[in-house]
Amino acid sequence: MFCWYYVWTEAAGWKRIRQNAPLEHLRGEIPLPRCRDGFVRLGGIVGRSENRIPLEVASVEFLKHQADARGYMTEAQQHAHMASAMEALDPLVRPLANLFADPSHRQEPPGPTVIDAESRFTRRRYDAKHRWRPARETLEEFCRVVNSRAGTVLMVPR
Repeated sequence: MFCWYYVWTEAAGWKRIRQNAPLEHLRGEIPLPRCRDGFVRLGGIVGRSENRIPLEVASVEFLKHQADARGYMTEAQQHAHMASAMEALDPLVRPLANLFADPSHRQEPPGPTVIDAESRFTRRRYDAKHRWRPARETLEEFCRVVNSRAGTVLMVPR
């Protein structure tokens, strides 16, 4: 398995970063270059490999996080990010939490005539805050960088 991360800026394009860098950035430990809009923009790719040779892509994500002028996430930004992540997870975790909750604290699922769309809406809010869609030329550049590192064509822009 391989997991590669890149950071994007208007000035430098895509630059490879260490695998732990996104998590260290989220914890406020390291700065990453940010764009003019105040967001650090990341591209991540996970895939299958054999003998350290990448064979196929399993997933690609484009994430964005707010950062201060130095490129660090402030404590307030970290808390806001964690709160939105927990909000997005809450509808998925609630059924498990109900298994262990005191019966007086259990949340009952909606009735049979109510469609529970809460998880879909919270996921959309999270995606709107923390994911981004690169422009066509930015995506093409990302594919070139990834393919160059892989030594083969792993990605083709769509």
